[in-house]
Amino acid sequence: MKLSFCNNIFSIVTINKDLENEIAEKLEYEGRKKYPSLCTQFPERIGIEDFP
Repeated sequence: MKLSFCNNIFSIVTINKDLENEIAEKLEYEGRKKYPSLCTQFPERIGIEDFP
């Protein structure tokens, strides 16, 4: 998985296009909220193992 931020643009590349879309949609949706939240499975699904 490759994540990048450049000039206020977030991009993600994975071998699974459905996962790319899901991540982008979730981050866009949560980014609009005053108090964003992520489900407990989200970090694990994108490969983050040591999430607080």
